[in-house]
Amino acid sequence: MCLRAGPKLTSSGFPVSKQILLEDVPLRGFHLRVAFSGTGGQFGDGFVLGIIGFAVSMVAGTPHLNALWMGALGAARRENVS
Repeated sequence: MCLRAGPKLTSSGFPVSKQILLEDVPLRGFHLRVAFSGTGGQFGDGFVLGIIGFAVSMVAGTPHLNALWMGALGAARRENVS
């Protein structure tokens, strides 16, 4: 008696599909949106940190703030931005 083997099944019961490498997947608009979203957030975060650092250093002279208070102001403002 000859038994014919059916398609291989995964643990969920679906047939095993052909493996597709990441390098073979075509670049689509979705991929560009994901890349832009990921880098846009990092850019915005860095921009805000840069602006806060510049602003705190410019304001530090008037009320004679030392490094401890400038760090505290920068850290407090940074937490509110995110």
